[in-house]
Amino acid sequence: MLQRNSQETDYAHPKLVEIRFFLVRKPFDRHLIFYRVCGDTLDIVRIVDGRRDLPRRLLDPPGAE
Repeated sequence: MLQRNSQETDYAHPKLVEIRFFLVRKPFDRHLIFYRVCGDTLDIVRIVDGRRDLPRRLLDPPGAE
């Protein structure tokens, strides 16, 4: 399901090249889960509200406002 419903990002920053995202369905339909696949491991990078400045938020350390 994740593979079928996820999308690649097209951010130019080298730290974000391998990041993929998944749109969470209702009732949280504005939230995105950003992740990368590392071998047989799924590494969750960030869960954010999709109305944010996404490239900047992905580069910020967790917990930064």
